Amino acid sequence: MLKTLKIQNFAIVDSAEVTFGQGFNVITGETGAGKSLIIDALNVALGERIHKDMIRDGAKTAEVEAIFDLKNGEVLTLRRVVPLSGSSKVWINNKNSSVQALKKISQKLVDLHGQHEHQYLLNEDHHAGYLDSFGNYENLLIEVHDLYKKLTDAIRHLHEYEIMKNKLDDQRQLYEFQLNELNQFNFKLDEQKKLERDLMVLENAQELMETSNSALNLISGRDRLIDSLQLLIKDLKDIGKIDDQVLPFIQELETVEISIESVQDFIDSFSSKLEADPLSLEKSRQRLNQINMVCQKYNKAFGELIAYQEEISKWLSEADSGIFDKEKLEKEIMELTQSYSEKAELLRKKRQITGVDLGKQIRARLKHMGIPQAQFDVVVELEPHEKGIALIKNKRYQGTANGIDLVSFWMQANKGETLKPLSRIASGGEISRIMLALKTIMAGKDGIATVVFDEIDVGISGRIARTVGHEMRKLGEFHQVIAITHLPQIASLAHNHYRAEKVEINERTVTRISLLENQERINEIALLIGDGKGRESSRQTAIELLEDIN
Repeated sequence: MLKTLKIQNFAIVDSAEVTFGQGFNVITGETGAGKSLIIDALNVALGERIHKDMIRDGAKTAEVEAIFDLKNGEVLTLRRVVPLSGSSKVWINNKNSSVQALKKISQKLVDLHGQHEHQYLLNEDHHAGYLDSFGNYENLLIEVHDLYKKLTDAIRHLHEYEIMKNKLDDQRQLYEFQLNELNQFNFKLDEQKKLERDLMVLENAQELMETSNSALNLISGRDRLIDSLQLLIKDLKDIGKIDDQVLPFIQELETVEISIESVQDFIDSFSSKLEADPLSLEKSRQRLNQINMVCQKYNKAFGELIAYQEEISKWLSEADSGIFDKEKLEKEIMELTQSYSEKAELLRKKRQITGVDLGKQIRARLKHMGIPQAQFDVVVELEPHEKGIALIKNKRYQGTANGIDLVSFWMQANKGETLKPLSRIASGGEISRIMLALKTIMAGKDGIATVVFDEIDVGISGRIARTVGHEMRKLGEFHQVIAITHLPQIASLAHNHYRAEKVEINERTVTRISLLENQERINEIALLIGDGKGRESSRQTAIELLEDIN
């Protein structure tokens, strides 16, 4: 419930703090005294738009703070500061927040019903909730919700699989094409380096042949290097017979001899293969050009290309290893569709029966509250949709977690008129009394603790006003009710009575809100009875109204 409302520099309210009580609270006062400013300020605290001209003249900001006592014993504080320029600032329990978060958290705190404000009741999205709160089928609602979640999860999984499968198919086609192309080239890991080396040799075959012959002449020509070395070794061995200091040099020269012989063998072999072969040269060039072309196409170095070829080959071999049972999932979707549709259709029938009862009770209460010709129907409709998840008698319907129904309230207030959606009814007084009827019928079921009525008494008086007052007092047993009224028949039935009045302070008009007790309350009700004059006869009537609360 709303415990405290603090207001700073809001219109003609310089500073006010109102502590509301449980049950039925009323605010009275002369026209223009600022009663509706209390509701306007509460609206701002709940996240509604504020016009900058509502900031008090001379002030830089307006500030509103609403403090709620929650059912679990916790305290919730909503604070909003609105500057002359720039965006407003929001705090929820002293933590920075946003207007969007404020609106969201406020939806379950207060039902606020004003003459020209947006009505919670007028939003058809809430009508199914009202009907379901009145009905006695909570377990069925839970079943429908659970089946909807399972069904939509299964549909989403199938959709995700189809997307994944399409992507895999596209990827597979690409990889199969690339692998087939690369396999045709039959590239080998070190082939590029070998080709580059062979090509260098073939392009320089004549020069290499001449150089090789020159090297062979040095080793085994007329003045054979190997022969001279052998003679040198023989001479040193003779010296070694006399002086063994020369023996290490002999060993080194023998090693050199072996190396020269190896060089000779290599040059012999190398030169024998050298041949200016234009065909081999062109073939190597073409193969190397082919490698470079493919590397350029794939934007990869040759080593990376070989690795990529192995990678896509592995991917293709493993692509189908994760088996997805599409047929099983499609069967599950069919079964869940059937279960959801059956439960949703059962819920629909429950709502239709409940809607008839709810409409009957609201009509009776509206008649009791001064709208004798009122007709009120709860319309439960289906919305066909070719892709809907509900399937009933081979026809698809739109479905949600709350079932397949579109629930709306229809009304006609005067004889001879046609029934119309409640959202098209212009009378704020009628809307407030409909809400009062709903709230009384479903007292304590909807979970919203505070209900606010701004001038619910428009268009009613006398006996009907007293009846409306009794309904509001009765509602106050289950909700905190806050109402602005001009009628003594209603005000006298409140548990807590507040007066808004204008006073002058430092030559400026300001609004003051005060809780009335005993004689103050009698005087205020007498003023309402006596058109602001408060005669003794009016005082006596006020006392009688206060005493007669049954």
